[in-house]
Amino acid sequence: MRKFVTWTSIKTEHGNGSWSFDPEHRPVTVVTQHGRKCTQLGGLPLEYLIKLLMRELAGSRLPDAY
Repeated sequence: MRKFVTWTSIKTEHGNGSWSFDPEHRPVTVVTQHGRKCTQLGGLPLEYLIKLLMRELAGSRLPDAY
């Protein structure tokens, strides 16, 4: 049987994005205008991890500070 991935929209101080979570394999995937990041859930709360990944994606697009 084919499993479908459910994507959920989220808006944070770092912008808009979408996230998905596969409870069977436990990866969390976040997609924003800045790119895509995926990691294992581990022991962190899901919402915290989603916001952390969004912040990392936004930070990777900020100009270098000299």
